[in-house]
Amino acid sequence: MSNVLQVELTKGKIKQLVKHLNTKRSTFTDKRFLESLGQPVKTIGRQEEAEKILETIYPSKDGYMVSFVSVYGSSGTGKSTITRLVCDGITDRVSYSFVNLRKAKTIFGCANLILNELDCKSVKSSEGINTAIDSIEKQIVEILERDKKHHFVLVLDEFDEIFSDVRSHPSDFVYKLLHLVERLRTKGFWFCVIAISNTDLSDYTLDDRVKSRMDRHEIFFKPYTKKDLLPILEERAQKAFAGPVRKEVLERCAQLSGAESGDCRRALQLLRITGELAKGQKLDVKHVSEATKTLDKDNLDETLKTATFHQKSLLAALAKLVLFTEREEHSTREIFDEYRNLVVSITVKDKDIHPLEYRRAFDLMCLLETNGIIFSKHRSNGRYGNKKFYQLTLHHDLVGYTIDKDWWFSLQDRKASDERILAQANKAIKKRKKMGYLR
Repeated sequence: MSNVLQVELTKGKIKQLVKHLNTKRSTFTDKRFLESLGQPVKTIGRQEEAEKILETIYPSKDGYMVSFVSVYGSSGTGKSTITRLVCDGITDRVSYSFVNLRKAKTIFGCANLILNELDCKSVKSSEGINTAIDSIEKQIVEILERDKKHHFVLVLDEFDEIFSDVRSHPSDFVYKLLHLVERLRTKGFWFCVIAISNTDLSDYTLDDRVKSRMDRHEIFFKPYTKKDLLPILEERAQKAFAGPVRKEVLERCAQLSGAESGDCRRALQLLRITGELAKGQKLDVKHVSEATKTLDKDNLDETLKTATFHQKSLLAALAKLVLFTEREEHSTREIFDEYRNLVVSITVKDKDIHPLEYRRAFDLMCLLETNGIIFSKHRSNGRYGNKKFYQLTLHHDLVGYTIDKDWWFSLQDRKASDERILAQANKAIKKRKKMGYLR
């Protein structure tokens, strides 16, 4: 008898949940338009970047095509979407393949991902990387002959993944791709590689022989501003919601996303969660504030759940720098030095933990940027070149508390103590000046 009652109770509970779900869904007509996955039906903005990509890959009158194009910018700035859109628009002259290297753990895995996208079987590791490159060349020739074309573009998204393979040589892989360009030209075909990454390739170590051959063209996708994001959100909101959305709600979503990271995907997520929290009511700015807290906490928890010790330490170092300096942006070197200090202090207790080298730490920073927890900016340093600065997309208190609340509370106490001591010292100096002891 108790089992029957339990089933009836469960069915009733499910009906209540379905009713509640339908109430939540009544806000939307088609939530797909607030998804960040897939190609948008309509692309707004980024015309300047699209024109630059088109200039580099569309064949000139004599058939010339650039051999290597570097497309870079922080996450959610439209790099992949616009590149694919441009390539789709010139298929009358150019064949292309779009490969996301995110799934590859090694350079050899990257080569096999390319082969799979070209509808070619994978190469065994025992056959070597040269066999894989030869297979790529053979398949590209077959595609061009089949399509009766002479130009091929290979788009490699998440290109910075090749630098995560510490056992191989990324420079060799890039060199082999450039050599492939030359070999295909001898056969009457033009080949171009578009490398899409979150950071400029100059931030990575490449051999001089590679740099001299690249003659690369760089196209930077700057972060979206409020002005850029607002028309995108307006267009998506018209299709996604059952009724009109107040402009101040859309402006608030655009303002927050533009000021924090310039990530279009985050803006869409924020608007979606705002609609979900409204629960069938008219969307209000207060719902945006609630959605911001929810999104920040979810993103941080999800990232830290899978983050390594060293990734957490890098985030902790940046949060600590913001706390004590009260500056939001910090250079790669500042973060690395603070990270080393943190890890060294832990190493005293655990002898198996040692700080990473600068290059590997930098790679992990790039991965954190991909997760949307931090974002980077380039700053000109005059004759000393460009410097890269990082900034948290979340409040430093939230980051520090989530990583280790006891450690973070101790830092806050230390800062408060330092400020009291400094205030007392300044007070004493003023007093001595007033008494004539100091000038």
